[in-house]
Amino acid sequence: MARPIDPQRRAAILEAARTVFLEQGYAGARMAVIAERAGVASGTVYLYFSSKEALAAALADDFFVRLDIALRPILTQLNDPIAIRAAVETALEFAIAEHDLLRLLRLAVGLTPLAQALPGRRALAERLASALEAQMVAGKVQPYDARVLAELIMGLIEWMAEAALIRGIGKHEPYVSTVIDLLQRALLPSHSSAPSHS
Repeated sequence: MARPIDPQRRAAILEAARTVFLEQGYAGARMAVIAERAGVASGTVYLYFSSKEALAAALADDFFVRLDIALRPILTQLNDPIAIRAAVETALEFAIAEHDLLRLLRLAVGLTPLAQALPGRRALAERLASALEAQMVAGKVQPYDARVLAELIMGLIEWMAEAALIRGIGKHEPYVSTVIDLLQRALLPSHSSAPSHS
C-alpha cells in the first residue's frame, strides 16, 4: 500500500529545494542535500518528487497557485480601471517578492515552455477566462475570445515581470504604466476607460 502524502513534509521539501537551488544553482544542487536540508531521508524526497526537474516544476506550479490566490479577489472586477491597475500591480508586487525564484526558474532551469502545462498556471488562466467571459456577457468588458484573452493577459504580465525583474531592462514603472494603460484601453468600453496615469 502506498504511503499517504504528508502536505507538511512536501512543503518542507519544496522549501529546502528552493533554498538549495538558490544557494548552489540548479545544476549544482543534489537531491541528497535537499533531503538533508528538509530533514528527511534521501529516499523520502523521491516518494514526493521523481527528479530534480520535478522539484523545479513543483516550485513553478506553487508560484502560480499562490499568485492565483493573491489575484482571486480582483479578477471578478476587471471591468473597472482601478481593478485593472490593482491586478497588474498585485501581479508585479508578487513577482518582485518572488524574483529570486523567477530568476532561477526562467534562466537556470528554462521552464518557460513547461509553464504552460503547469496545473497552477492552467487554473489561473481558466479563472481569469471565466471572469472575463462573465463580464463580457454583462457588457462590461469588450468582447473577445475569453480564453485567448486570458492567455494574452497572462503572457503580457509574465513578459513584463521577466523583462523588468529578470533581464533587468530598466525600471519596472514604465512597464507597469504601459501594461495598465494597454489593458484598460483594450478591455473597457471607451466611455468607462480612464488613463492609467490619472
